[in-house]
Amino acid sequence: MSLYQMHFQNKLIFIIIIIFCGILLATGCSSKNNQSLIDPNTGKHSANWYIDHRAAFLANPGQCTECHGNDLHGGISAVSCFSSSFNGLQCHASGPSGHPAGWASPDSHGASAKSFPNNTQTTGFSTCQLCHGADFTGGLASQTCLNTAGCHGAGVASPHSPAPWILSLTSSRTHTTTNPANGPVCGLCHLGGRTPPSYVTLPTGTTPGCFNNTLCHGEPACGSCHGIPPNGTVFPNVAGQHAPHMAASTVISCSTCHFGAGEGTALHFNGVVNVIFDPAYNAKSGTAAYNTATGTCSSIGCHGSSRTQTASQASTRTSTPGATPVWLTGTIDVNTQCSLCHVLGPSAGNPENNSYFSGQHELHVYGEASGAFTQPACTVCHDTTKLAAVHFTSLTAPISEATASATINSAINFNGTTCNPGCHGTETW
Repeated sequence: MSLYQMHFQNKLIFIIIIIFCGILLATGCSSKNNQSLIDPNTGKHSANWYIDHRAAFLANPGQCTECHGNDLHGGISAVSCFSSSFNGLQCHASGPSGHPAGWASPDSHGASAKSFPNNTQTTGFSTCQLCHGADFTGGLASQTCLNTAGCHGAGVASPHSPAPWILSLTSSRTHTTTNPANGPVCGLCHLGGRTPPSYVTLPTGTTPGCFNNTLCHGEPACGSCHGIPPNGTVFPNVAGQHAPHMAASTVISCSTCHFGAGEGTALHFNGVVNVIFDPAYNAKSGTAAYNTATGTCSSIGCHGSSRTQTASQASTRTSTPGATPVWLTGTIDVNTQCSLCHVLGPSAGNPENNSYFSGQHELHVYGEASGAFTQPACTVCHDTTKLAAVHFTSLTAPISEATASATINSAINFNGTTCNPGCHGTETW
């Protein structure tokens, strides 16, 4: 091979490598599987991205850093979000904040930070964290909210004003006008105690805090942050299915589902809904658990543990563990949807404490193998009025304090051994 041929071959290989790298860069930003909101056919943002990108960034900052770099100064896209302009459009010469003029004034950004958290409106301390970091030390913006002379005061290790932040009768720069929904962010510093100001003297051995009468507030009464039970739509007062659960039985309390997370515990103020079940409510088949992804519960003793069962499974007295309806939106009609919790078992209390097993249940619930028999609803034989008096009164006991026969409809004429309903003559159960 001549020197010229070798030179040409090396040059061709170099060009191929450059093209291949270009393809990798393009697919890195335009894959249909990522969430960068880039058109996979053009490798560019949509035509209206100039308007839409702000809301997309606030919803998920990570999708921008994938291509523009962790500091948003270019990354593999080589397009910095700190550019003063791009393709004739004005951008963010001082950083991708989009803050209005005069934002540096405490009366401007401070009032916004203290408002109800809302990413769309860019209000609340939690939205400040998106750019300034969860601990407010800089984050993507590389601008700390702490120890900033002229803003929060030199030496003030907090994202809010120095005194008179505790209380001021003449200034709006006080925590008393902060929306309570910002509590979880305040808790980053104030939960678990903090060093009090020099002018505060604490009793010996007392840990400083916001709610122990050492600095300001006494222990807040239950219901000051959410209803009892919660009855709203915004954290921490989200209703979900609290009301029907609390009304179902007098033995249910907050600690039934939030075991060890009551008032005064660290879990109570950590900004997270801790669903931890009292072990007394474990199902016979396993430990009660809550699935945060689906919003459902499993192995809950008070439901007898939800199960599903087909006619084929019933013939072998088997069933499949299930889950409750979704906490926020699901419902159960306890008078008609009996099979969501009750299944036919091989013996009393098997596989769950609420599994039925006696007599001709299989025939009545699942019908004959020929399919000629139409199965009646459970409420044909069981009186819901009688059932209501005993249904949820003994949720931690292995069995209800009332026998199932006590709930039989009077028209069935059941005497403990035989029945004589209108659907057929006298039969032995």
